[in-house]
Order: sequence, then C-alpha cells, then structure tokens
Amino acid sequence: MHLGKLITVEGTDGSGKGSLLNRLEKALRDMGHDVLRSREPGASNVGEVLRDLMFKNPGSAPRPDGAIPLSGAQVDCLMLCDHIGHVAQVILPALKQGKWILSDRYADSQFAYCAAREHSDHINEAFWKHYGPMPDITILLVGDVNEMLRRAKHRDDSPDAKEPGKQAAKSWSKVEMQTRIQNAYLHNLSNQPRTVIVEVTGKTKEQVFEDAFERMFIKLAQRPKVTQSTIFEAVQ
Repeated sequence: MHLGKLITVEGTDGSGKGSLLNRLEKALRDMGHDVLRSREPGASNVGEVLRDLMFKNPGSAPRPDGAIPLSGAQVDCLMLCDHIGHVAQVILPALKQGKWILSDRYADSQFAYCAAREHSDHINEAFWKHYGPMPDITILLVGDVNEMLRRAKHRDDSPDAKEPGKQAAKSWSKVEMQTRIQNAYLHNLSNQPRTVIVEVTGKTKEQVFEDAFERMFIKLAQRPKVTQSTIFEAVQ
C-alpha cells in the first residue's frame, strides 16, 4: 500500500498536457500536497539521453550526419528502459513518501502509440510485466487531431521551445497516425474506472483545467477499484 497518489496525463501531441499539468501542480500545492512532476520518457536516470536519441533521430529518414536512424523496435526498447527506471527510481519512492505524482505520460502511452504502427506483441508484454503501480487517476485529453497537431508543430518554431525541432523529427507526426493513436487511447482507457476523459477542442486552458480538476476529485472520492487484467486484453 502507498500513501501518495499517481496521476497521469495522456493524449496525442499538442493536446495540452503540459498546460494542464502546470495548473494541476499549482492547485495541488495550494491545497498543501507534496507534489512531484515527472514524465515519460525522461524521468529515469538515463531519460535525458534516451530523449536525445529518440526525438532527434526517431524517424526513418537518414540524418544529416549520416548516422543510421533508429528502428521502431529500438525506440520501443528505449521507451521500456526509461519506464522501468521511472517506476523504480521515481514513482515507487515518491509514493512511499506520500507525494502526489503528476506524470506527463506513463506506460499507457506505449500501448496507444504502438497501435499506430507495426510492432511486436512481445514489447507490449514486456511493458505489461513492468507496468508498475496502477495510476489512481489517468486524465485523457482528446479533441480535434488536426488542431492539436498544428499546435504541436507550431511549438517547433517557438523561441522558448525546450526541444526545438522535436515535432518535425517525429516520424509519427502525421494526422493519420495521431488519429489512430487517439482512437487507441479511447479504446484502451475509456472503460477504466481511473480514467477522466476531457474534451479540449474549443475550450480555454482554464476550462480544460477546471473540468479535469473537478472530475479528478470526484473519481478519487469514489475510490474506484483498479485492476490490470482488462487493460492488457484491450491493447493486444
């Protein structure tokens, strides 16, 4: 048993996960909770190295420096490495300390993104074996994929971009693939008692936050019993 809470935020690129997490973090801190922000990939002890490998060279096109691009299977293995480290080094210790963890993506991202391309069932089996603690709440942001992808691509040109050019480098940064990813998220998570689905199209960032925040605490008050068995059946 753990004393803390694990809250994960999922959604396709440009759905507004970062903006929502910023507001959730402030609100929870104002309530007196000990909050830890985290993310996948990136939070493990090798996370930043993996982000550099995956987001600067994830696609199928040759790189300017002549390096051979990573295959999809290699990217999956890197994601698994980061997830295992994230659970062991960040999630479990923080939960035992009673922290409220806000994670930008979790293993559920892997299952959704795998649905958009060819992949080995074995990688999903490995992710399932190393899934880690079930989130208390998963907030899934959904909406107009065209609009969200435009927003994600626009970030590449921002002078404040933390990882400039990341979106352009992604081989999955296409409307068709992002649509399949969102559909997979809905298929996998819509019937899970931990899931809060928030429509973002046509809403301000504050409206998205207010919706997610209110419904999150309703779910927590209900203390839903979460199980793992039905999720893995859905992602196969």
